[in-house]
Amino acid sequence: MKIIPLIATVLTLSLSNLFGQGEQSAVSAKSQVYATQKSSSQSIILTDGSNWTLVPRGSVLFLPQEQQEKIGKRPVGNLLPWKKFVSLNKSWISAEEVTLRQAEGIHEIDPRRTSYWPKQDKIMVAVYLDAPITVTGPANQTARN
Repeated sequence: MKIIPLIATVLTLSLSNLFGQGEQSAVSAKSQVYATQKSSSQSIILTDGSNWTLVPRGSVLFLPQEQQEKIGKRPVGNLLPWKKFVSLNKSWISAEEVTLRQAEGIHEIDPRRTSYWPKQDKIMVAVYLDAPITVTGPANQTARN
């Protein structure tokens, strides 16, 4: 059967484009635009001017005045996975690990942690198991997104 190797090749090419390996094809560029349009109402674009990533709406816990230009209206440059984007932009963005109960708004994030955020001047993004997560309720009153 020749169909299975063809499907595997297409899947491999698509995954390599998603994770930044290989050249970006016209098909993946169209898919990227569609995915951005589809998820823009549920997501926030974070950009450093040459790369960008998406985080869920409600995941930005703290947004300093100095970093507001990092919230993009449109994607600029290359789409990067969350972990890669954060590793390249450690100087202005940081992840705050939360529990599911905190994400659900049942438990508050420790005030000792939240009081430290303004001293760093970094965008703080809530993560659960190293992936951005929406925080609802009183725990996410610092940043409105």
